Amino acid sequence: MQTYHVATRDITFNKRIRYALLGTPLFLGVFAVGLRVASHKWPGAALVVIAGVLDFSFTLFRKGRGAEYDLEVDEGDGLRLVHDGDVKRRVRKDHVRYVREWGSAPVRCLVISEHGPAFTRWLWGGIRVPATLPQYESIRSLALSWLKDS
Repeated sequence: MQTYHVATRDITFNKRIRYALLGTPLFLGVFAVGLRVASHKWPGAALVVIAGVLDFSFTLFRKGRGAEYDLEVDEGDGLRLVHDGDVKRRVRKDHVRYVREWGSAPVRCLVISEHGPAFTRWLWGGIRVPATLPQYESIRSLALSWLKDS
């Protein structure tokens, strides 16, 4: 069994701007509907504007950092994603149904999952193997061999 430590990069300022621009309208919609349900009337415009400014500010200026985790590759069992000593996600080699490369040059990764593409992208996710790992190609060929065995 091989264990690799994966340390993700800081979230760039441009990406935080994108998150703020996309997330703030969603937050405001949920916020307004929640207040409507709780008080049986629509909130005032000033309250919605204040909530929007606060959400945008917190999203934009929060120092974002991705999680660090360990990736355990066991040729006899499968892959495990371990975070703080706990196994957070497991992909068994007999159940691999999806192996694809996502992204482009700086953030390319291999995604391995027991579910199909729709469920991997939107619901359960999979285990992401960054292309920057030293044994990326061997992990990729191992996962593809598991896919062909299924």
